[in-house]
Amino acid sequence: MNEPRMMADEAGFPHPLTPSLKGRGGVSATLPQRPPLCEGGTGGILALSEPRAMVGEAGFPHPLAPSLKGRGDVPATLPQRSPLVKGGTGGICIIALLTLLLSGCGGGAAKRLPQARLDAVACTERGIAAQAGGHQDDALAQFGEALRLQSSIENNEGMVVALVNIARTERLKGMLAPARESIDRAVSLLPESSTVASEVCFEKAKILLAAGDLAAAKEWALRAEGAEKGDAAGRMANLTALISLKQGLRDQAREQAERARNLNRSVSATQEEANSLRLLAEISLAKGEGKSARELFGQALGLDKDLGLGRKVAADLRGVACAAAVEGDKASAIAYYRRSMEASLNGGDRSAAAGDMARLAGLYRATGQEKLARQIEEDLNKLPPATPPN
Repeated sequence: MNEPRMMADEAGFPHPLTPSLKGRGGVSATLPQRPPLCEGGTGGILALSEPRAMVGEAGFPHPLAPSLKGRGDVPATLPQRSPLVKGGTGGICIIALLTLLLSGCGGGAAKRLPQARLDAVACTERGIAAQAGGHQDDALAQFGEALRLQSSIENNEGMVVALVNIARTERLKGMLAPARESIDRAVSLLPESSTVASEVCFEKAKILLAAGDLAAAKEWALRAEGAEKGDAAGRMANLTALISLKQGLRDQAREQAERARNLNRSVSATQEEANSLRLLAEISLAKGEGKSARELFGQALGLDKDLGLGRKVAADLRGVACAAAVEGDKASAIAYYRRSMEASLNGGDRSAAAGDMARLAGLYRATGQEKLARQIEEDLNKLPPATPPN
């Protein structure tokens, strides 16, 4: 699995889809962020992006817009809204496809899509807006209405897109059993030649990963890679590499993450390239290679600063701190943990800030600074509790 937008990510959100979008380079996948720990050599810093939610027909991890396939003679207008970025939604990147107006064959008068599909697009847009604002229940209601509308005209690809959006939202809410039911239904409806097959497989892999079924998650992540023919290949390779790392297959994970980095760089998918670099840094930490991890987290930091992804910037700073601690450089570790703490507090991520503060207290004590350790603990106790997603 970068703000978070709907898909990308900071913490882990896929995004909504829209059927038939070719060249959806920005779609990124949501790997849930592991707690930012730095114990035993591995920092748990990963913050991969979620796929974007595209609207189009039904709106999915990014909207896939089904009905345009094979209509080379029919011009389509698919203006994209600028991606919404809002902190606190789990790092989700959402790209919405607005109007889908197809001209009639033979140069006739412009013909609108069926009203049910247009209404489904409107519901998906409202769902994406709700998700971007952290209102998951409202998003589920809108995606459910999009599914009802698509089902009323038996538009299978639109139904698949709606189901993926529903499954992703349920996963982000921790509702894994309903998420599995939704994604399995999407799989059962998926046409063999569907343009959204890679996103369906990708979301199923993420749900299985969240459930801890690493072997099955790996199988579906590889299926997603095999089905993806566009610019999202690097994002999907990132997910495969993450699963390999969780399986303890560090050399395999490194090879996959390097491949993902190259794929993302080749299509200028900067956010996903940063995710690849963070993965490679995490692998270096797991192997006890502090210097390499520090350099890789630093590279990711530069990219995420350029993109303005606050939570990922904090994760990168945390990674540098962890790598410094692995190297025994406690002074640098303290300095970077303080920076990640400040970035998290100012970005509204109190949970991450609390983890940084706890680590700072330990480092202060380890360096004989008991007064500072007690002060940071007092500050930690004054933090209000994090608000759980609705």
